[in-house]
Amino acid sequence: MQDFKDINQDTFTQKDLMMHLLHASQHTVTREEAKDNMENLNQKIDKVEQTLSLRIDKVEHKLDKVEQALSLRIDKVEHKIDKVEQTLSLRIDKVEHKIDRLQWFLLAGILALFFKDYIGSFIG
Repeated sequence: MQDFKDINQDTFTQKDLMMHLLHASQHTVTREEAKDNMENLNQKIDKVEQTLSLRIDKVEHKLDKVEQALSLRIDKVEHKIDKVEQTLSLRIDKVEHKIDRLQWFLLAGILALFFKDYIGSFIG
């Protein structure tokens, strides 16, 4: 269909006018339908955004709970590690003390062997 501006008005018939009006009304309906479709799409997009926002909030809340639970578990494990470390430190101190006593005992034994003749003459 030709544009209305390009039509020669001398040869423009009633049939041409009816065709032009029909064509224009179809475009108007199409524009109205497009506007309705756009509004529907915008509403659906808004609804999807709200739904996704709620779901993201729920996931973030669950993530916070998991993070708190893991933090508590990590704290408990660190506390247990500290206890084990203290226990091992005490045991190591005891073993070091025993080794020190053993070293002094060995030194006393070696000195006794070195000076056995001197000690024997002093006693006897």
